[in-house]
Amino acid sequence: IKAEEGTVEYEKVKGLLLSDEYISHVYDVKLIQVIGGLEREVQPSDIKEGMTIYVHIKVPAGFDINNLKVLHIHSEEDIEVITNAQVVDGEIVFTVTHLSEFAFVSKTNNALPGWAITLIVLAGVIVLCVLCYLVIFFKNKCWIREDNKVLRGFKWGEKDNKVRVVLFPCRIRYRLPDQVFGSKEEANK
Repeated sequence: IKAEEGTVEYEKVKGLLLSDEYISHVYDVKLIQVIGGLEREVQPSDIKEGMTIYVHIKVPAGFDINNLKVLHIHSEEDIEVITNAQVVDGEIVFTVTHLSEFAFVSKTNNALPGWAITLIVLAGVIVLCVLCYLVIFFKNKCWIREDNKVLRGFKWGEKDNKVRVVLFPCRIRYRLPDQVFGSKEEANK
């Protein structure tokens, strides 16, 4: 199916999948009947109406069997999800009334859970805010005097003919333009 992208069959299978599922393996299942130690392949023509076929397929290594879906591919237009599939002793077991191809569909394991994505985005936003703050702090740096101390801050616009100065971390002071200094030495004079 992977090699036949764009075909009706491929598009039909994709339509049955969830966003985090992918087609993993396609098997052409053969039913083997064992009588008296002799094996004989059962042909589709041997299956009579009303018969039930019990299918046991060994789960391939590396599959998360709890998130496995089985598709029954009858034809390009007729693909169904096997709803009675169960996992028993490492095998997928289900019943059907006729034979054709089966596809295993698994959820991708490389997706991060929603909480992890939220945490990563939140951390990114916080880091970006801190970086912006530091850039502004160093680019628009200034010094003011308060309580006989020289404090470093940055200019953040004007209001009512006064300069708005933000002191680290987030204290706001308003000063006349001649009370805002470009260097610590000027503020100390």
